[in-house]
Amino acid sequence: MVQKKHGQVVVVGGGPAGVCAAVAAARGGARTVLLQSRAVLGGNSSSEIRVWTRGATGAGNLFAEEMGVWGDFKMRNLYTNPDGNPVLWDEVLLDLVLKEPLLELCLNTYVDRVELENGRVAAVFGRNLLGDGYYRITGDIFIDCTGDGTLGVAAGVPFHLGKESQSEYGESLAPVEAEAATQGSTLLFYVKKADHKVNFIPPDYAYDMEYVESILNNGARIVSEDYGGSDYWWVEYGGHLNGALDEMQEVTLRLKKLIMGIWNYIKNSGKFNADNHTLEWVGNYPGKRETRRMITDYVLRQGDVETPHVFYDGAFYGGWYIDFHPSDGVKSMEDSCIQIPVSPYQVPLRTLYNSTVPNLLFAGRNIGTTHVAFASTRIMNTCALSGQAAGQLAAWCAKAGVGTDRIDEAAAAEVQLGLHRNDAFFPGTLVKDGKDLAPSAALTVSGTFGGTCGKPAGELLLLKDRFFTFPVRAGQDRAEALFNAPVAAALKGAWYTSPLPSRLLPGSPMGDVELTVAAGEHWAALPLPQIDAECFLTFVCGEDSTISLRTEAEQRTGFLCGRRDGTDYAYPCVRGDYDLLYGPATLTSGYNRPYGAPNVWISDHLPAVVELTWAQTQDIGQITLTFDPDLSKEIPSSHADKWADSHLFTPRPGMPPELVRAFTLELKGEDGQWRAIHTEKENWRRRYPIVPERPMAATALRLTVTATYGSPHARVFEIVVTPNLA
Repeated sequence: MVQKKHGQVVVVGGGPAGVCAAVAAARGGARTVLLQSRAVLGGNSSSEIRVWTRGATGAGNLFAEEMGVWGDFKMRNLYTNPDGNPVLWDEVLLDLVLKEPLLELCLNTYVDRVELENGRVAAVFGRNLLGDGYYRITGDIFIDCTGDGTLGVAAGVPFHLGKESQSEYGESLAPVEAEAATQGSTLLFYVKKADHKVNFIPPDYAYDMEYVESILNNGARIVSEDYGGSDYWWVEYGGHLNGALDEMQEVTLRLKKLIMGIWNYIKNSGKFNADNHTLEWVGNYPGKRETRRMITDYVLRQGDVETPHVFYDGAFYGGWYIDFHPSDGVKSMEDSCIQIPVSPYQVPLRTLYNSTVPNLLFAGRNIGTTHVAFASTRIMNTCALSGQAAGQLAAWCAKAGVGTDRIDEAAAAEVQLGLHRNDAFFPGTLVKDGKDLAPSAALTVSGTFGGTCGKPAGELLLLKDRFFTFPVRAGQDRAEALFNAPVAAALKGAWYTSPLPSRLLPGSPMGDVELTVAAGEHWAALPLPQIDAECFLTFVCGEDSTISLRTEAEQRTGFLCGRRDGTDYAYPCVRGDYDLLYGPATLTSGYNRPYGAPNVWISDHLPAVVELTWAQTQDIGQITLTFDPDLSKEIPSSHADKWADSHLFTPRPGMPPELVRAFTLELKGEDGQWRAIHTEKENWRRRYPIVPERPMAATALRLTVTATYGSPHARVFEIVVTPNLA
């Protein structure tokens, strides 16, 4: 018997894109159904596959960690699962999804049929894999988050499979002639060391040692008894099978043969100290990299990724490398991957739909990109952001009763505003919320941190390619750094400016510089280039020196130093005219993260108080606070106990000390009395929305921060106050 379900928005696929799409649609006011074919959420990041999530920050872009809906999941995971256990990551995803009152979750539900009517998707049919349940799910808007474009193909949407030629989209990184091959799939495995000897007898199907040796050390394919988890991402197969969608069993079996063969080689070749090592977990479900990419109203291409620009319908951003993997996988003699760094770039809404099927959207790996652009957008943090954008667009379409064929610039602006209200970021675009009451209020604070440098606590030896970055304002001509040199020496390098700095792409070149540093420890004036606009200024060392830059213990948001090939950042002792750098005006500026400037208010002490006072009574429906979780460091879904240095990953030791932990929010009524409407003692969120039970008439608002996770200062990016937006 076919059971009937209905959602204003129906999401198929429960990976990062699908989870974020469903939550965003539900938070946007749409009754939403999420269908997931597996027993757990998370897709490639789940405990079934265990690829850790990465994105723009992992590719060298500073202050660029992805937030929004995905940030809620990541911050909750950091709080409840600091060791990065992939099993607990599953539970974080499930827990937050189940909290959404407008979201119905259907796990173990495989969609095997799509029903079309008048050029639109009318329904999908899903079979519950644990029993006899069979569902017909109707909806107003459908989102294909399957990764394979399953709904899109059934609906007749054209797609790319393989590599386009250079001439098709004008891409220098594409092959001269089109190719059918794609990036392959991977199985991962975890290793642990026991307190006793553990023998390993391989299954008969495992590849023999001779075959394993034939693939090792080609293109940096290295094995070790201490490697595990994502260290074996290069165990790839299936890219030459034209997407392998009809041969995934063969791909999976080949990968299993490889893993068992590799482990047999480690255990029994006599070349490794592996007597006590054993397999803790082996994946049985491959992590796919690339299959179909839908042809949408706009197809993202190499130029959009390499040279970021502003789209009128910018909806989310990417920032991972253009990351090519050879289609021949482990059989290839090429490098196991080629990673080309990029700066954060906008991706438009139009990559999420082909308006010939106006009630079908796409999110995740199957959005509209070329193979070259896909090499960057395929990373899970970017897929998650695309899901939030698709969910927000779907909720807007469902509410307006229109399809994507009606998305003009005005409609795109409304969707963009909804995304902005939910912590989306569009590099290069400042979204102003016309309903935000905060900018019209008089703003006072208990005190502001003056931006002074703290006591020296360490140092960074300034070898070639080491860098330090700090914020500067237009016209700034003075800054000093605290150096320590054993003898007088020259420091040679170059200046770069950027709205967001990067250890790999530091920005626009502003000229070479040579600075003579005297012996001993002292402050030295930095010869700044001409600064025409507020930005981050980065110095990159041009050659090795014996000079060290002193560092401080606590981060001043916007100040970082380190090395090009590492993520163990420190905080440089740089000083200048920074009295107003962290002033309260940023609380209502429209920015809620570093871009061009730190854009954060930092208090001079705790407790810290912010007051907004209006000349007239306001009806307040929601207050949204945005805190600082240190966006310069990654927050992955999971990780193994050990990992290879090549990942360039530095784990967080715990919750960010900069994050606000405890606060109280009060409103002053028309009677002049303050009333506490919310008290939080154990905050883990970056974005914290507070919705009173009913809109409240108030003449003032007061935020009192009483504790952080370690910093002596409160840090708040933004306070947004809106009337009831329902």
